[in-house]
Amino acid sequence: MPSVAKFHVFKEQNFHGLVYCDYCTKLLWGLAKGVHCTECGYNCHTVCSDMVIQCRPPRRRSPDSLSVTDSEAESVTRHSHRTSLDRLVVDDNNSNSSGRKRLLDGPKTMMDEKAANKAHRKSLKQQLQHEGSMSPHATAKAFTRLVARSRAFFYIGKLVHDIYSWKQRSYSLLACLFWISTCLYSHTLLLVPPMLILFLYSQNGVLNQPASQILFPRFDEHTSEYYMNLESMQYAFLFFIRIYDNFAYHLQHLSLTSTTYKILFVVSLGISSLFYLFGKWLIMAIGLMLLLNKTWVGSTLEILLQFTMEVLQTGFELVHKSTEKKKVVPREPIQVSLYENQRWWAGTGYTSQLLRSERSAWSNITGLEPLPSKEEMPSPTNYTWQEDDEWHLDTTGPWADDALEIVVSTFTLIECDEQGWVYSDHRWSNPRGRPESITGRAAVLTDSSRALTRRRRWYRKANPIL
Repeated sequence: MPSVAKFHVFKEQNFHGLVYCDYCTKLLWGLAKGVHCTECGYNCHTVCSDMVIQCRPPRRRSPDSLSVTDSEAESVTRHSHRTSLDRLVVDDNNSNSSGRKRLLDGPKTMMDEKAANKAHRKSLKQQLQHEGSMSPHATAKAFTRLVARSRAFFYIGKLVHDIYSWKQRSYSLLACLFWISTCLYSHTLLLVPPMLILFLYSQNGVLNQPASQILFPRFDEHTSEYYMNLESMQYAFLFFIRIYDNFAYHLQHLSLTSTTYKILFVVSLGISSLFYLFGKWLIMAIGLMLLLNKTWVGSTLEILLQFTMEVLQTGFELVHKSTEKKKVVPREPIQVSLYENQRWWAGTGYTSQLLRSERSAWSNITGLEPLPSKEEMPSPTNYTWQEDDEWHLDTTGPWADDALEIVVSTFTLIECDEQGWVYSDHRWSNPRGRPESITGRAAVLTDSSRALTRRRRWYRKANPIL
C-alpha cells in the first residue's frame, strides 16, 4: 500500500548559530534566509524547501551521533553477508618463516572465513604477547596507575571551573584583575610562583608530612577516592570526545578546494595583522569574555549581539523584499531528481537492502534526505507533475541539481555506465563509472576500493501551480 507523504509546515526563521541545511548541507548561519519546520524541526534554505517531501525528523550527523568509534566499520562487519575476503595478511611466527607475510586467498564459504578470522586474531594475540608493553593488560595497568594519581589534576580543573562559573567570586575577580595586568604588563607573570606558595599555605597550613601527600596523593583501587578519580577521568574523556566530535561535525561541511585554501590564507593574514597591531588588547578582550561569560556582563553581551543580528538581518530582508516587488520573476518549471541506492551482497548481488545505519533505498542527491520510491513520489509543494512526462533514467551524467544549484563534487566528474549506475565503496565515496570484479581470486582489492555500493539518478519535470 503506497505511503502517504506528510508535508512540512515551514516558518521563516533567522539562524544565529552554526546551523546547516538538512537538504543541501550548506550553512544557514548569519544572514542566510532559511525556514524551520514546526512539526519535525527540519531546517533548510527557502529555495530547498520546495524539494523536501517527507515531514519527519532528519537524519542529521550531529556531534552526539559521532561519539562511537568505528561504528560504521563494525556495522558493515556485523550486517554484511559477504563471504569473500580478498586477502588476509597473517604474520607467520614459525621459525622457518619468521618475519615473512603470507597472503591467504579469499575463502568462498562461511566456515573458511571464520577460520581465516580466527587465524588472524591468533596472530595478533601472539604479536601482542611478544611485544609485552602493547598488551591490553599493560594498558589497563597503566590506566589504573594514572587514575590513582590524578586527584591533583582534577582539583586544579575544579578550581578553574569554579573561577569560570564565579562560584568563588573573590578568586574570579582576582583572576580578571590578574589577566588584565598580565596583558598590559607581562612582568606580572613573575608573581605567579609566590602566589602559588601563598595559595598552598592558605589551603593546607603547616603540616609535618611529606609534600607529595598533598600535591599528588595516590589512592588504592578499593578506596572511594579512587572511584571519584575514575568518575572524573571518564568525564574528562567525554569532554575531549565532545570537542573532537564538534570539530568533526563542522569540518565535514568544508571541502579543501583551491578556493577554500585562498579564503583561509586571506583570513589568516587578516587575523595575524590584527594581532600584530592590537595583540595584547585582543588577547585581553578574549580572556575577559571567557571569564565574564557566566555573569550578567556575558548575558548582556549575548543579548546585544542577538539584537544586532536581528536588526541587520531584518534590514537586509526589507531591502530584499523591496527589490522583489519591483522585479517579479515568474515561477519556472523545475526538474525533480530522485536517486536510487543499492548495496552489493554475496550470493544476491546488488539489491535495495541497505544497512540500518546508512541512507535509504531512495534519497536526494546528498543521500541525507530519505525519499519515497519513484512510483510513490509526490510532486513538490506548489508544483504538479507534467502530464505528458514520466520518470526518466539519467544514463549520461555527470550529476548536478540545476534547479537548486547543488553539486556533489565527488560524483560530478564520473560518467555513468549503460544502466545509469555510478559505483562507490562501502562509505559511498571513491566513485567510478565501472565496478571492479568483486569475486575471483585474481582480484586483490582493499576495503576502500571495492564497489560495494552504487546509485543512479531518475528525473521528472514538474510545472508550477498557477
